[in-house]
Parts: sequence; C-alpha cells; structure tokens
Amino acid sequence: MNNPAPVLRFHERYPELGTDPIPVEVNTSPEYFEREREKIFQNAWWCVGRDEEISRPGDYLVRDIEAINASVIVIRGEDGAVRAFHNVCQHRGNKLLTEERGRCRGMVCGFHSWTYDLQGQLAHVPDEDQFHKFDKSCHALSAVTLDTWNGFIFVHPQDVPERGLHESFGELNALIGDFAYDDMDLVAEYSADVKCNWKYFIDAFVEAYHVESVHRRSLKETFNSQDNPYCHLVDVRLHERNRSVSCYANPQHAPHGAEALAYKVGATLAQGALASTTALKGTNFAGEKNWAFDIHIIFPCFEIATSNGWYFTYNWWPVTHNRTRWEMRFYMNRATNLAARVSQEFTKTLTRDTLREDLSTLENGQAMMETGRIKYMTLSDQEIAVRHGYKVVERLLAE
Repeated sequence: MNNPAPVLRFHERYPELGTDPIPVEVNTSPEYFEREREKIFQNAWWCVGRDEEISRPGDYLVRDIEAINASVIVIRGEDGAVRAFHNVCQHRGNKLLTEERGRCRGMVCGFHSWTYDLQGQLAHVPDEDQFHKFDKSCHALSAVTLDTWNGFIFVHPQDVPERGLHESFGELNALIGDFAYDDMDLVAEYSADVKCNWKYFIDAFVEAYHVESVHRRSLKETFNSQDNPYCHLVDVRLHERNRSVSCYANPQHAPHGAEALAYKVGATLAQGALASTTALKGTNFAGEKNWAFDIHIIFPCFEIATSNGWYFTYNWWPVTHNRTRWEMRFYMNRATNLAARVSQEFTKTLTRDTLREDLSTLENGQAMMETGRIKYMTLSDQEIAVRHGYKVVERLLAE
C-alpha cells in the first residue's frame, strides 16, 4: 500500500513561495547585507520604545541604530509632544546624549556645553560672541521622522517615508490593533549581542518545529501533545511583508508545582485551553481552542506576540552580516496583589530560561554556515514563515 501524501497545508495556501531550499549565502554575505542596508533598512520604520517610557517632559530614550548609521534621541518636550532628533551636536559633531535613557531639563553637549531645549532648539552657546555672524536659530538639532502606533514609538530615516507607519502594519492593524497594550506593565527586559545574521535570528521565533528538541526540558509538555507531537502551528498568515503565526498549546498539560500556583492567580507562558473560554481582542486570530499565543513580525525587525494576560516585543538591531543586537520586553496584566506578583516572577523566570534555550543554537548555526560546508537550508511546511521572510527580502532587493 502506498503511503498517503503528507498534508502540506501551508504550501497549499501559499504555493507562490515554492518549496526550493534557501541559499545560505543570504545569511553569510557581507555584500548581501549592504544591499539590505540600502534597500530595506533605509526604508523601514524602527520601534524605539513605548510612550509610557517617556511620560514626563524631559524624559528621553537614546537608540543607536547601526543598520541606518544613526543615533537617535526620542524626547518629550515641555508641550507634551514626543520628538526625535539625530544625536549629533551641531557644533563639532559630538554625541550629545550618551545614556540609554534618562531625564533632563535641556540637552547639554559634554564637549563645549552647547545646550538645546526639549524642542531641539539651540538655547545656549558659551562665549557666543566669538562666533562670526552667529544665529542660534540656524543650529537646531536635526529632526528624525517619528510616528506612533498603539503607544509604540517608531522612527524612520527618511524625511518623507514611502510608506506610513499605519500602512506598514498592513493587515496587522486588524489582527492586533485592539489588544489591551495600555492595561499591562513592563515586568522584564532581556537583551543579548549575538554573532549571527538578523534574518537567521528571527527564523528561530517563527516556527515551533524546534520545541521538541530545544525546549525538551522546559516547555515540551506545555506545547507538544500526543495528537500534535511536533507542535505543528495552529495557523499561519503571510502578508505582503509581515507574517503571523499562531502557536499550539497542549490541552492535556496539567500544571504542577510552582506553575500550578502561578496559573491560579495570573497569566503563564501558555494558556492552553483557556482560549476556549476567553475572547480577548488582538489574540488567537485563528479562533482555535488549543491555542497558546500569536507571533507577529512587523517587517523587517520588530515582533509583537500577544496572549491571554501578557504580550512581549522583540527588537532585532542588525549590526553586520553576522552580528545582531536583540532586546526583549515582557508585559503582563497589572498585578493587584502579592500573589499576582509571585505569579509574574514564575513566568518571568520561565521565559528567561526559554529564551536562553532559543538563543543557544544561533551562534553555532551562523559559524557553521560560514564554513561553507552547507550551501542551502531545507525547510519544511512548518517553517513556511521562515521561507516567507527570505522571499520578502529577495523581492525587495530585486526592485
């Protein structure tokens, strides 16, 4: 008897992506990365923080974005407006602010004390009369294009972007635009400087095929079941540039120990069958019962994952063809008592350990690709969101 044909449901939905292997060179070539810098990074919106991080006049964030060769100040003015400026003193080019975040009454250069107000205007120059025909109004900080989406602050390297921020979110406006971001508090931040390509880095977070191996000691029972032993995705939605995957949860998973206690009073990393009794806006786009959480990649380098009681974000900051800075911010329902805080601590710890497992494969993979002993990556139907990411980059570089 012939074996039945495998069910490749995502390929059947998106046949235009094909099934060919992906050349490793796209992750190892410095020349390819430079083309990405020119054609993609210089035309992208970059998420630099959330509105509540700079809630008071004078609060600021500094983001060094190597991919677009820029250091950006995001600051709230006396008028309450949030603005972005290039972090460059207009005197002799010194970096103006050096801390990643803080609060100031004015931006003072550490070289010669040129001082700018919170609106970016040059307010004070020591020994000003020694400058020839000098007009402070002609030396304001250089502005950076800024816009916000649901409290997320984005900047763009172009004065007039080809695509507005709302347009860049595309279909994700409908999928996650109504999520309760403002009802949650930042409970944890993690970061790493990883020696791997930005695309290869993102690949690790848009498939669940690795759960059986990478998370066998931490989350295997949570996400894998007898009916779904390899944690097949609940659903995938591939957009023009963005992509979304919906992850499965084992409905038979029985929390025990610290997890059981945490589950009673707050959100945990996977909600499992809770999805069948809740209808939270901005979650479970597939409408499936055995659902854990959704992952959404906002092209090229930002992720929002939403679930019942929490969401998290990833920022990938490409540095070179084989080096990427990464930041994760984890937000949870506002804790109203001590028990809920203890529950948060459990989930934070589990998340941290899971992330360490996720990152454990990346540098080895990049190093081995660079040996030249592998020419192509062969992808399964469960890795179609990985394939989609490479196809989007390929298409944009060809335009």
